[in-house]
Amino acid sequence: MFEEAFRVPTTVRPCLREWAADTSGIPQRDYLDLEARGWADLDYVPPSGESLRMAAIRGRACIEGIARAHDGDIVAVSGHGTLFSLLTSELKGERPTSSYKSSIGFAHAAILHADSDLRLVRDFAPYGRPA
Repeated sequence: MFEEAFRVPTTVRPCLREWAADTSGIPQRDYLDLEARGWADLDYVPPSGESLRMAAIRGRACIEGIARAHDGDIVAVSGHGTLFSLLTSELKGERPTSSYKSSIGFAHAAILHADSDLRLVRDFAPYGRPA
């Protein structure tokens, strides 16, 4: 659908999968408790086997790989708030938090620049005009 609408190729990158505290289908309250523990201690490894710090490293490496593969190109990367909030928090020099993640609205975008290093140009916000 995206390829048809924008007439550009798309690629799914498993390294951009969203972070989850647990994927076994536990009750929502239990999941939220695990997620809160993860945000309180970024090194906490929940049942999913990946801490938020590990997810941040994975997400940054993935974005840097995309930047290297598309040097000089403008690229749109789409994903979920947790993974991208971890990256943008790091680029802002701030500790990632659940409240920052929750502040990212539906269809918001951040603008990054990749030269010798990743740089946050504009934080998450709505861009363009609503349809």
